[in-house]
Amino acid sequence: MCNLKLCECCIVQQPLPLRSKSVKGSKDVAVGSYFCMVVLDWEYQARTQTKAQASAPFWGEKFTFSNFPSSLKTLMVVIYQNERTFTGGSKEVPVGKVSISVDTLAKTESFTQWCSIEDMKSNNFINGSLRLELQYSHEVVRPTEDYTELVNCLSYPDVLRCLNVMIPPKQRERTAKHMLKIYRARGEADRLVSSLCQIEIASTDNPNILFRGNSLATKAVDQYTKLVAMAYLHQVLTPIITQIYNCTESCEVDPTRLNNNQTQMAENWKRLLGFTEQLQKDAEGHFQEEENIRYTVIAGVFFLRFIVPAILNPKLFNMMPGHPSDTVGRTLMLVAKTIQNLSNLVLFGAKEPYMNPMNVFIESNLEAMKNVIDRLCWTRENEELSPPPVIDEGIEMAMLYRVLVNIGRGLVNYQEENKGEDIEPLLVALGEIKNLMFHG
Repeated sequence: MCNLKLCECCIVQQPLPLRSKSVKGSKDVAVGSYFCMVVLDWEYQARTQTKAQASAPFWGEKFTFSNFPSSLKTLMVVIYQNERTFTGGSKEVPVGKVSISVDTLAKTESFTQWCSIEDMKSNNFINGSLRLELQYSHEVVRPTEDYTELVNCLSYPDVLRCLNVMIPPKQRERTAKHMLKIYRARGEADRLVSSLCQIEIASTDNPNILFRGNSLATKAVDQYTKLVAMAYLHQVLTPIITQIYNCTESCEVDPTRLNNNQTQMAENWKRLLGFTEQLQKDAEGHFQEEENIRYTVIAGVFFLRFIVPAILNPKLFNMMPGHPSDTVGRTLMLVAKTIQNLSNLVLFGAKEPYMNPMNVFIESNLEAMKNVIDRLCWTRENEELSPPPVIDEGIEMAMLYRVLVNIGRGLVNYQEENKGEDIEPLLVALGEIKNLMFHG
């Protein structure tokens, strides 16, 4: 199996040559509009959005390609420009290309580099560079039954405690995704997450930092929340995020950014409060019918790691097609700051004094926020969950196996240093799969 992930492409080092043949005096927005096509072995696979009137466009789009043959040789990104024609129409003209050999990618798990752009015809380099972030993996996928014992090990507390420690920080999100997809396909994702949460709670002395770190349990909770709550997120946030995207006026309230223009600040505060109040009402109204630490723990999972990131980056959560403008981005930042403080049940203070006027809103909504969190904690008996998505268990198991094999020496050392814990079943399962790879 071959995976290629085009994480990001943007042109900022040198402007692309504007080659448009627009009619004199025309203000057609297609002039200077660029997009990229992703090509694998001369077959077009994906297209970015078009960025209008840009000589240094930023796309920031991600694509994942799976199940391509091992014969794949070349990844190419072709940059196109919408050109204005003399007849009043437009045409898509290739400006240049960047080609990456799969052999180059195979030498490293990730590839991040500014790549010179070649002319499509002459292969000479032109005035511009393209930044690519690529991840590549080539997996040997065994029959799912070959991974049975490995998957069974993930239900053992000793194994989960070990993985929570031994999985490198940069690999924890990826590992959590593989584990959750495997268990989700079996209808047991909640059991896996529950086991990881119990380990996280038992190993944490300060409850205020529960699920706010970079542990495997925290990453699993993040991924599980996205699996089960994405529909809720879209229902609650998309309407207000759309309003903010469509608003061309600023909500800036930092006086250092407004030259102390009090009239403008008053108008901006009115708009910002309007957006924030609407978001709070939407979140509370979606639900129909202890101690503060209880609220901050749930808030840390649901709001700080799910709602707030979605407000800051709606495109990442598939709520909006493109990245926000600078003005919209700043509005989203201010709304997110407010929701974060409200979910933490704390007021703004000396760190950001310009936000202190928002404390009136926070104080008046503290009980409403607790009410939302209470209802998030409700469980319904016999509630039917949506059916699990179609998941290729074999691929997920193969990728999880590779993550664990890469830390094999560390697992052995962990077993030797922690005699009271038994991860021998995991080591045996990994060894059996390795034997099958070589002799099966």
